Amino acid sequence: MFATRTGRPLDGPNVTTYFQRHLARAGLPRLPFHDLRHSAVSFLAADGVPIAVAQRILGHADARPTRNVYRHVLAEEYARAAEARERRFGDR
Repeated sequence: MFATRTGRPLDGPNVTTYFQRHLARAGLPRLPFHDLRHSAVSFLAADGVPIAVAQRILGHADARPTRNVYRHVLAEEYARAAEARERRFGDR
């Protein structure tokens, strides 16, 4: 997925260093590079992409870890759930 300008794979520790440097420049806290896999699955699912597709993208043999470990509920999804609850039950 990541390659140098000459097409060679990037060294993992160098990618992590680069990633941490950009987080710091953006004023964000340190984050393990691996956590991007969790973010990718969560954003895909929130946008309606089936878990089976995310599973294949991550290279998981089974959808259960994709769904139960990598998939996290986003704040916007909680907000949509609260709005749906309000529409259904509102002021009664």
